[in-house]
Amino acid sequence: MTANVGSLTEHRHVQQMTCASLGDFAQRTHSRADTALALISDAESHEGQTAIERAAADEHVAAPVIELIELLVFHSDPSQSSPEP
Repeated sequence: MTANVGSLTEHRHVQQMTCASLGDFAQRTHSRADTALALISDAESHEGQTAIERAAADEHVAAPVIELIELLVFHSDPSQSSPEP
């Protein structure tokens, strides 16, 4: 099977609300396994979680946690794809 990626037709950033507040975010990340964290040590992960929880405790007015997602849209030309074996 050969992949035909096609050509990039759109590249934009989309904001997505991850959680309603830092408190919600701290609870969510406390017990969550995340493959992105596999690249850091347990000590660094714990330090980051502690910082999130500290910031959540200092949050006086709840504000949403916004994640910036990179959106890539590709268009492929069906006439350029190779036939399945």
